[in-house]
Amino acid sequence: MSSDLQQPDPATKNRWQNRLQAIGLMLLLGAVIGIVRWFVADTVRYSGETLPDTVITSALLRNNDLSTTPLVKPWASRSNEVLAAIDMIGSKHPQQTAELRERLAVISEFIKENEQSLPDVFDHKSEVAQELTQLHWEATNLLSANTDDSADKASTAEVLARLDDEVLAHAQVREKHINEQVQRETKPHLEETRRVREKLQRDTCDLEDEIAAVTSSRERIVDERDRAEDRTTRVTALSRDLSEIRRLLSPFISPGHTQPNRTAIDWPTTIEKAPVSLSGLKRVGALQPTMKGLQDLMVCGSMMAPGSSGERPLGSFPDYDKYLTSPQNLALVKRAQELLRTHGQTLVEERLLSP
Repeated sequence: MSSDLQQPDPATKNRWQNRLQAIGLMLLLGAVIGIVRWFVADTVRYSGETLPDTVITSALLRNNDLSTTPLVKPWASRSNEVLAAIDMIGSKHPQQTAELRERLAVISEFIKENEQSLPDVFDHKSEVAQELTQLHWEATNLLSANTDDSADKASTAEVLARLDDEVLAHAQVREKHINEQVQRETKPHLEETRRVREKLQRDTCDLEDEIAAVTSSRERIVDERDRAEDRTTRVTALSRDLSEIRRLLSPFISPGHTQPNRTAIDWPTTIEKAPVSLSGLKRVGALQPTMKGLQDLMVCGSMMAPGSSGERPLGSFPDYDKYLTSPQNLALVKRAQELLRTHGQTLVEERLLSP
């Protein structure tokens, strides 16, 4: 039959055990104090008459600070014990604590007013002693409840902390398992993705090389086309002036064994016969569009003629006139320089002038 009864939970059982222990300690302490006082006190005994209830209940609460209230010993000691127990409660039960303080203040006031009639020995049978004992018991119970609540909170905190640790450990194990499973399932796909990516990279590199080759070829073709078009344009322009060039530039386009060197009169002899060098004419300043350039071109052209130790025909180029005093000669030299400046590169390509 006893097995059918509901067993109390450990927390409730602990609270009751703590309360019983506190009551036992309180009773044991009171008994010890009473025995000691019985042997050492005077033979004077309190008559045992109880104080009327109206005397205690009619006392006024004049001062709640019991630490400054002078009381008769040993009654003061017992009151201070009750006050210490109330102070230990703290702020957990403010309403009950205030009620206990108020009741203790009333009893303390009564003890103060009747100190002459109270015995020197604390009598546990008197109503004042019983009221103090009741207050001490209630304060001890509240203090025990605080202790139990703190223990319950501490126990709850430990349980919650343990649960948190267990949940965290379980979560970590679960996360590790999931990661391993994901790696196992995704590894083949990752390998295939890596192979596809590498192939795409190779194909992209090949395609970029092909694009670069095509671009280079296109640029080369465009460049060649532009050069061809430019050459065609220049050749067409040369063909229009070719008859005049053959006559007026005869001292320059005819092959010979001399070439301009550093100045207009410096014409060293060469082994091979060749037309006059275009770069040589530029080097001596004969193609500068100035009077000095025209005079240098005049000297170069006239020195090519046979009459000036040259072997190239003079053609329609004027005979030696260093300072170009003749307007006709000046006009012819200007035209010759213009033809050389306009068609010089084309004349080199057509091998009518040396580079």
